[in-house]
Amino acid sequence: MSGRRDGERGLTLIEVIIVTTITALLGVLILPLLTQGAQNSKAVSDHALDVLDEVRAEREFRTLVRAVTRRERDGQAELTLAGKLRAS
Repeated sequence: MSGRRDGERGLTLIEVIIVTTITALLGVLILPLLTQGAQNSKAVSDHALDVLDEVRAEREFRTLVRAVTRRERDGQAELTLAGKLRAS
């Protein structure tokens, strides 16, 4: 017999202590992994932002290069910007 009365439900003190201990041990094992995962995630996102900045800079550079035209003036090569200049 288990020591429980008919119709009663619940955990014994020993069962509560065991469940609490297992939960605490799992927490101690998992918390460092979560911290490391968060640091790795931040490093990946920082790298992605750096790559995005590089892609934007390259796109702006290519747009600028396409806007430059070469023409001859008085036998000399002259580089000019095509299109209208915008006031910043």
